[in-house]
Amino acid sequence: MLDDPRRPSRPRCAFAGLGSWGRRLLARVAPAFDVVALVGSGRPESVASSVRNYPDVPYLDTLAKALALPALDAVFLARPTPTHAELASQALEAGCHLFVEKPLAVDPRDAIRVLAKADTHTDSCDI
Repeated sequence: MLDDPRRPSRPRCAFAGLGSWGRRLLARVAPAFDVVALVGSGRPESVASSVRNYPDVPYLDTLAKALALPALDAVFLARPTPTHAELASQALEAGCHLFVEKPLAVDPRDAIRVLAKADTHTDSCDI
């Protein structure tokens, strides 16, 4: 997927989680990616930061909407921990490479299920 010569030079990614930690992480990784969607909860400080720093990037309220975008390569998750396993599963099922802010899940059984899904759905899942 990422080594296809017809693809743009930078991978297309969605970034979910725009709280204070997510915004810091986004600032670090954004230069290496074509950020095509920001997914947040709609908190005023998250929206304001997104509009100010990424005015051309759509701000969406669900990861599902971002996963529906064409040719999405990767997803970064920096959402609240209880959402990690479910959102990671959605991204993997969509065939995306995945970075999840630690921990991967609250319940170790959920983490094991996500890792099993990563083995069958993508080349890369990083925590």
